[in-house]
Amino acid sequence: MGPVESKLRTYLRLTVDYVATLVLLGALSPLFADVFFGHFSELAARIEHLLLVGITFLPELAAQAGYLPRTGLTLSDGLQAVGITAVSAALLSLGAALIDVKPGERPSLKRRVLAQPFVMLCGVPALLIAVTGVLFGAALEPRLFLVLLAAGILGGLLSRARRRDPIPWEASLSGLPPATWRTDHLFRFLLLFSLMLLYGGAAIASWSPSDLTLLPLAAQLDTALGPTAIPLGFAASLLVFLALAPPTRRALGLMSWEPLAGGVLGASLVLTFTTRGTTTAELTVLLSLGATVGVVGAALAAAGGPAIPRLSLHPVRATGRLLLPLAVAGAVTAWVLGVDFLACNQVLEDPRVEQIGRNRGAVSLALTEGEEPALFAALRRDGFVSRIALDEERIDLIDPVQYARDLPNDPGEARFLPSMVASWTDDRVLIIADIEPDDEDPEGPPPAPVGLTVEAATTWVDSIAQAPRSCLTHGGAWAWNPLLSLVVIGCADRGEALLYEPDLQGFIAQMELRGAERFSGMVVDPSDGAVIGVARQENPFLLALDVRTGSTLGWRFLGAGNQGLFLDQDGVLLLGRTLARQVLTLDPSTLTPVDSLPTGFGLSSVIQDPISGRVVAGSSLDGHLYAVDPLGDRAPRTIRVGGLVRDLELSQAQRKLYVAGLCGILSVDLENWLGR
Repeated sequence: MGPVESKLRTYLRLTVDYVATLVLLGALSPLFADVFFGHFSELAARIEHLLLVGITFLPELAAQAGYLPRTGLTLSDGLQAVGITAVSAALLSLGAALIDVKPGERPSLKRRVLAQPFVMLCGVPALLIAVTGVLFGAALEPRLFLVLLAAGILGGLLSRARRRDPIPWEASLSGLPPATWRTDHLFRFLLLFSLMLLYGGAAIASWSPSDLTLLPLAAQLDTALGPTAIPLGFAASLLVFLALAPPTRRALGLMSWEPLAGGVLGASLVLTFTTRGTTTAELTVLLSLGATVGVVGAALAAAGGPAIPRLSLHPVRATGRLLLPLAVAGAVTAWVLGVDFLACNQVLEDPRVEQIGRNRGAVSLALTEGEEPALFAALRRDGFVSRIALDEERIDLIDPVQYARDLPNDPGEARFLPSMVASWTDDRVLIIADIEPDDEDPEGPPPAPVGLTVEAATTWVDSIAQAPRSCLTHGGAWAWNPLLSLVVIGCADRGEALLYEPDLQGFIAQMELRGAERFSGMVVDPSDGAVIGVARQENPFLLALDVRTGSTLGWRFLGAGNQGLFLDQDGVLLLGRTLARQVLTLDPSTLTPVDSLPTGFGLSSVIQDPISGRVVAGSSLDGHLYAVDPLGDRAPRTIRVGGLVRDLELSQAQRKLYVAGLCGILSVDLENWLGR
């Protein structure tokens, strides 16, 4: 018999594990206050920014090296990425097999030292992915996450007595589950492959949230699957995983009533403490998720995992101990994806919501309320702009390609991709379109974008002009400067802005904005003409800039990933914080935070209804609109509109809110939803 670990060593290890867990929870406490209670702090914003930078580090590195296009991945790119991920996971599992000794043997000091590079290379990124995944699930639907996590923990406590006693020196050096049989190596490979796929998907979605990448996949899922298929499929896959994975399969074989009791307890908790599930189908899904998580908790605890999740100083082992919270985060994500994000049929059953345009994923809206009110929508994926007449059932299409011959440099057969529609008056609309890069030089800079001035009532194109040089406008932002009578258009791929002069019907300058990178939200302070903008990705600052000189007038650290900006009727700046469940109100002159309004996660657009006074924010992730009272006197209200909300436009005259998203172009009746 090999040497036996002392009880003192075991107790010391447990103490260190719990201390490490408490330290991590303490470090993330500002983030919890930010997400769960809507309390903004700069420290929480810095933590969010750090996590986003860590997740998007590799895609950004690949993009800088020219291996990853910033416009989004194609299907072939995705298949190549999956293949590279599989090969990498196989190499890592092979390295782990060479490092680890047989369970029960005490590893030598030399082998321990040689294992450290593998532990750091594999463990630290894996732990970052796991922690970020858990936080994402918690932020997406906090109440459901906590209830499901409690179900898993209670299931684990029920089966704790059935836990198999580990043999001495059973834990592997690599931190992966011990490989007693050959099938265990396959299980280790699948674990690594799944975790790396999770990282890849999260990194690409966070780094390049392109409609061209997400829309086809989301549309196919919406068409092929019902609203409950994804969460039920996820629950079934968890049960299959438990039955096939060697550690949990052996643990389930040693138990009798514990998994069933864990499932019943989990379903009971969900039924008692959640407020979702308004239909029979949704309630069935919630009960299934609660029961499944209860069984998962029981199986993981009986297989040797902690009943109450805790960390370890070994980063790979710490990641494994977060399998229960990761399963809960996956269940919450599957629920939101199936029941909220893709639930277009359920959205259109709401009498307060009307679909006025079937085209999915319009990236920008512009409303004109002249004699013939109309809504313009930039349909980038389809390559044209639609004009929807609001007083009659008529839709006109504007194809920028038809006017390309009027450009000094004819782009020939190149495809135009509308990215913005801008309207600052009721009789004119400005269409901004990128030109698809040349197939012969896909890695080169994209051609300069074009701007088309259109008569709102007739869709007659008055003029077409091209920017001085390359500037990707998709994912950027625009704002009207009333003091200079200019349209300011932020580039999405560089710290530059285009200046469009409506009277001259052309671009008069393309200037560098020092300190600005990839604006995704922009407004103009009418008091001094300063441009205030936020960036979706790397730049974590809210910036105030002088467009006449390009100099920075002020800044405020708010974290990366923000998109929606709006200046309300009282001159208060509203910012939808994408990585927190809140709309932040700020003083535009000093950029000082004034208050935070709790809303939902993944905000992409913000606007205010001047009649009811409520601030309305749209989430591109959870498929809801949130209406909150800035004074806090009235309860918040929500309405489901489907995922990928890209833009909002509000008509005071018709009391309608127009939404561009996955479910098409929608009209929300504000009178029935918000009242007055």
